[in-house]
Amino acid sequence: MSSSSRKHVPSKQNNVTVVDDDNNHKVVLSEVNNHPTKKKKKKRRRNSSTTIDHTVPLVNNNIEINIQTSLTENCIIYRSKCPCDKHYNKQLIEHKYDLPVDKLFDLIFGSNEFVRTYRQAQHLFDQTETDWIINEETNLRERILNYKVPFETRLLGKSTIVTREKQIRSCEVPGSHYVIETEVYNDGVRFSDTFALIIRFCLVQISSTTSNLLVTARIQYIKSVNAFIKRLFLIFI
Repeated sequence: MSSSSRKHVPSKQNNVTVVDDDNNHKVVLSEVNNHPTKKKKKKRRRNSSTTIDHTVPLVNNNIEINIQTSLTENCIIYRSKCPCDKHYNKQLIEHKYDLPVDKLFDLIFGSNEFVRTYRQAQHLFDQTETDWIINEETNLRERILNYKVPFETRLLGKSTIVTREKQIRSCEVPGSHYVIETEVYNDGVRFSDTFALIIRFCLVQISSTTSNLLVTARIQYIKSVNAFIKRLFLIFI
């Protein structure tokens, strides 16, 4: 029996391959154990942009942060309430509207069809108003409105009220909130010169599509009146 000649050929993986006379290849497993190969870890590519969509309440300053952005965009902050420390004791309105705060401000204090329709429904006439100007002492924007309105009650009879209304933008941040203070002085009706009506409008954008309107009021007495008249004022106002 003839002996077969064998050759040892190293492979690329440092394994030993045996080739016999019939050109059959055999792998010596012991060589593989002695020379383990290291597998390269494939690096996973992560998406660099991250989208954030959540709401974070801030307890200290009563501001609610509503974020809907990516890492490359700016955060939008919406207030949960107006910056006022307190409001007047008489609440007239509190309602949420599906409008941006700038649009809501324009509907109430702007010169538009909505305002004209409202004043017509209130039967106002002889109306005049000034432009918004900056008061040099307070550095706040303000304007004066003058108008007349018919008035009739059993107690005071029929008359015409002459009204002078001073509107002051005590705080304004377009796209965020407005606080408007109004001082209403009346004349032409008995006891109307003894008091002024102070009204505060607080407009706050609380989300991307919703704004909140809060209107509160109080009576400011200019002249002294007895307790009975004061109670009447509280009933009618």
